[in-house]
Amino acid sequence: MVRAWRDRVDWLLLAFVMLDVLTLAYSRTAGASLNIGQPVGRQLIWVALDCFLVWRIWRRGRIAWAVLLILTVLPLLQILVGAVRPFPPYLVGLLAVLAVQTALLFSPAVRGHVQDRMR
Repeated sequence: MVRAWRDRVDWLLLAFVMLDVLTLAYSRTAGASLNIGQPVGRQLIWVALDCFLVWRIWRRGRIAWAVLLILTVLPLLQILVGAVRPFPPYLVGLLAVLAVQTALLFSPAVRGHVQDRMR
């Protein structure tokens, strides 16, 4: 696992996309009972945008990495600052997924992959 964290950017980016799809399914199931979330069409557009940005990161796009990082961290901060505590279980799960996605973007493999373009 440590080796993948440091060297396998392909696995980490794939995990990011899989978590994005998981978030879509999670909001359609657990979030549906709370009437939280966006229409499925809008969510699919965000998933497609995330997939495009991950592809650009795979192609060593630094701007795509920064944009995807912002798109991942902003909802995380919005939930942390704006939600009423104690968090409902749905938001705890969403926070966990967003935190893992943020950690994946900050992994040494992904950061090194994007920064290798400069060398």
